[in-house]
Amino acid sequence: MTDIQTVLDEMKSAHEAMKTYVDRKFDEEKRSVEAPETKDAIEKISAKIDELSEQYSELRKVSQRPSFDFASIEENEKTALQLRAFEKFVRYGSGENGLSRMNEAERRALSSLNDSEGGIFVPVDFSREIIKKANDAAEIRPVSYVAQTGRDRVHVGAIANPTVAWGSNNVAVSAQDLATGGEYIDIHDLRALILIHNNTLDDSDADVFGEIGMLFPGAIAEAEDDAFAVGTGAGQPQGILSNAGVQGNKQAIGSDSLIDSMIKAFYKLKKQYRRNATWAFNSTTESLLRRQKDAVDGQYLWQPPVAAGEPATLLGRPVINPEGIPDKDTNVLYGVVGDFRSGFWVKDRSGVTIQRLTERYAEYDQTGLLVKRRVGGQVVLAEAFVPLEG
Repeated sequence: MTDIQTVLDEMKSAHEAMKTYVDRKFDEEKRSVEAPETKDAIEKISAKIDELSEQYSELRKVSQRPSFDFASIEENEKTALQLRAFEKFVRYGSGENGLSRMNEAERRALSSLNDSEGGIFVPVDFSREIIKKANDAAEIRPVSYVAQTGRDRVHVGAIANPTVAWGSNNVAVSAQDLATGGEYIDIHDLRALILIHNNTLDDSDADVFGEIGMLFPGAIAEAEDDAFAVGTGAGQPQGILSNAGVQGNKQAIGSDSLIDSMIKAFYKLKKQYRRNATWAFNSTTESLLRRQKDAVDGQYLWQPPVAAGEPATLLGRPVINPEGIPDKDTNVLYGVVGDFRSGFWVKDRSGVTIQRLTERYAEYDQTGLLVKRRVGGQVVLAEAFVPLEG
């Protein structure tokens, strides 16, 4: 906690310095005076805040992560056999060379992990750990509704405000609501290719699990965030900003100031969504928003975390940074505010599989490990989001 508090204190100090120089810039503009050193100072401080924000985000995720020690997994017979068999598969494969290094019990354990598509299921405990790390690195998933499924396509019933009535009056559902039906969440394959040098695989002291656990989570988290934000829906989830219903709620800047447009976007949400709302912009756009002041009383809308473990806020609501969202530009949806947990659902299909690719990378003396995870994501309640258009 000492490290996270140190970074937080530095971020607050940098923010105060930023406000000083931005105030100076506003004053210079009123006097029609341009001072390059003021602009340079703002850019340098903004870059420093970017760096500190990234450090703070990582430390915050680590501090909130449930403890998990792979070495402390209960060594029951089934788990131990699967882990040993899986490690030997990763190092040597399941061909004659690989099987010759396994005893009969390990061969049976590996057989129990076989996937019908030619891969090997990652043992549950290790799979849980790498998924946990991937979730820690993600932006949209932690604030959305997440659940498991055993299907390739999930039907989500129509989600709308409940129909209510007093006393003995009948509670009726309109024909329009009945006809609307719901949403279908398709489950897609998300693949990540990891290349490991054969010398590492042959080295019995090398931490193969560590290699996989270090490289895979960050890659899938980035791919998920991009798809959940702006995905096309073809072979991948449809992103929030790509959803036609969400686009119909957009708040354009038009003749308003950026601040006024953001305030209008926030209050365009219904009250039940505002109280749980989160802002989503990429880091570049957020750096611009740090300089914005309320024209009424001159207060800055972006505020650093008030305490260690808390997020930065904008209009009092937390900010996340899915980097796949476009930079602020004319006629571009560059951000969104909304209740992600109510409006966006993520469905995970159990099981992470891995395939070894040996021949393809043989000339480089490397082995490819193709890791596959199955996941879907879908806007289920468009009215929970209001995007901003530049």
